[in-house]
Amino acid sequence: RLLENGHPDYRIQKFNDYTRRYNDMYLLDSATQLDYAMEDFEYTKWLDPDGVPCYVKDDSEETVGNV
Repeated sequence: RLLENGHPDYRIQKFNDYTRRYNDMYLLDSATQLDYAMEDFEYTKWLDPDGVPCYVKDDSEETVGNV
């Protein structure tokens, strides 16, 4: 849907298990930001106001020393 300024409305919504409805989680600035959110799920979690862990460092033996 287009806004009054003629640009589309970009938003990320999150499902609420209690109300069984989707609520707006984040209003995006542009289609580019939406593209980033779709490509990088960690970025989407970073935008979540509920404080969902994101970009968690993996300290397994396999990755240690491969910095």
